[in-house]
Amino acid sequence: MTFDTKEQSAIQSRPKEILDFADEFGNHWRYASGAQNVSHLGNTFYADNCKISELEISENHTRNNIEISLSRGNAFAIQYNSAPLESPISLTIYRLQGVDYIIYLSIMVESVSFDDNEIPLVRCYPKTSSMARVGRRRRCQILCDHALYSQGFAECLVDPDNFKIEGIIDTITGTTLISTSFDEQASNWLKGGEIVIGNARRLIKEHTVYGGGGGEIKTSRVIVNPDVNSAGEIEFVAYAGCDHSASTCETKFNNKPNYGGAQHLPYKNPFIGDSI
Repeated sequence: MTFDTKEQSAIQSRPKEILDFADEFGNHWRYASGAQNVSHLGNTFYADNCKISELEISENHTRNNIEISLSRGNAFAIQYNSAPLESPISLTIYRLQGVDYIIYLSIMVESVSFDDNEIPLVRCYPKTSSMARVGRRRRCQILCDHALYSQGFAECLVDPDNFKIEGIIDTITGTTLISTSFDEQASNWLKGGEIVIGNARRLIKEHTVYGGGGGEIKTSRVIVNPDVNSAGEIEFVAYAGCDHSASTCETKFNNKPNYGGAQHLPYKNPFIGDSI
């Protein structure tokens, strides 16, 4: 008996599916498309109003996208209500076949958006070997297109350990973190960089140093239940940011030989036909 034959029902109802979102740090968010919780492989998949679009296979693998509608207030989606994805998130979809759930799809999360009614829509793309290639396409642009601290042939090659601040967080209020250690460098030195607290990694959007010592940063999203040490303190490691300009690469990181932009590219396009 084929899979499709088993999936047919007298009323042609939608199949039962369970979803397992997972990030690179081992965190999981598990949901079931039905009205009841589901136990599978020793884990609980919590009932959620999930709706999964039909999978369409075409020769263009980049267009074989899946859209998943989740319930309002879904714990996984609500993290990205005001911030983009910051790390790879995979999604495994299991579909009920007979009495067992089998893997139906293994895909990657591309984005999380919200409609006018605050209903989350998760857009995913398939994992496919045809998308793998050696290296990546470079862009002709003034600003450097290297990922900061990327290591490898023709990459940034800046050592992050030479541009970090370590210390203890004094207070956390939403996305605002305050620490006396943030004054080790001037304001905006950390802007565009990253702060790591336990398994939580957040983009640093602002860095302000107080005149009387200490300072604060604003992160891309809230750190929920941050890890603490044996003394009950919140330890952090923050890495300097970069605006990807040639001057910052040279003066801040002393890395001009590895600058990936074309700093002398004219701002005005000489090929549009008007006089320069």
